[in-house]
Amino acid sequence: MKKLPNVAKRKVVMVCDTMNEIDDQFAIAYALGSPLLEVLAVVSSHNTLVHGHDSVNIYKDEAQRVVDLCQRSDVPCLKGASRPMEDIDECLPSEGLDFIVNLAKQGVEFSILGTGPATDLAAFKLGYPDLAKKVPIIWAGSFPDEATWKKYKYGELNARADIAAWRVLYRNHENLVVLPGWPGVVKVAVENGVFLPELRSKNKAILNFLAEILEKWGHGKIKMDMDSNRPTKVLWDIVNIAYYTIPDAVITREMPIPEIDSAGSMYWDRTVGKIPVCMDVDEVAIMKDFWAAMERLPN
Repeated sequence: MKKLPNVAKRKVVMVCDTMNEIDDQFAIAYALGSPLLEVLAVVSSHNTLVHGHDSVNIYKDEAQRVVDLCQRSDVPCLKGASRPMEDIDECLPSEGLDFIVNLAKQGVEFSILGTGPATDLAAFKLGYPDLAKKVPIIWAGSFPDEATWKKYKYGELNARADIAAWRVLYRNHENLVVLPGWPGVVKVAVENGVFLPELRSKNKAILNFLAEILEKWGHGKIKMDMDSNRPTKVLWDIVNIAYYTIPDAVITREMPIPEIDSAGSMYWDRTVGKIPVCMDVDEVAIMKDFWAAMERLPN
């Protein structure tokens, strides 16, 4: 069992590529509805692989839309880096990075929940290494082992969207926890035929919005994410929230992490350390906690 500090609420900064898919929107709403988290800001990183040079602006607007629907005017939505790093030494500036650095300099105890490319996380590690060592980073991305990498390497966008940033995270892995999509997180999948009516039955603006984007995603984009003959969608990024709100449901194991080259190849015969890696989840418990958070959101 993970032992968390005895505090009323854990302060977090979310770093998301909101609207790359739709799971960031669910994760933001989940975090804002949880009684165990205090969201200090939502920073929108780029994902130029998906939405090109304007992605950071698209994602910031979408994050703001979710925050507004949750009626949380106290939570700022900020821009992160607008593009990937060109090499492992480039520290890209952004207003999101400035916010994170100022929090750390003020001695605020907080964590970063990264559900997109690691560019802003790497900038923090590169530009402010002493501060960054003190801030836990929970990042959704990468792979737990060579077999998983070989099988899914072209389907994992967070790492591939900024390989240099991924390399920086692994080289500077103090206080880093990684939640790969496979084999655990992928289990948090919803079946549209059941989940959409449940969302709409609550008659809340934010849940109606989440239902709308899930339904739109399903037209031509949805895939069979699990072994099922019915349309499902994995809500990947909500597991970052559950890591703190229901920690026993996110099972991690100390795993070796390998060197990564500039093309994103992982060298498992050359490891750089060990970090906690998510290997399994209790998807039933996570979804129960998600629904409890949704009940707390305003109509």
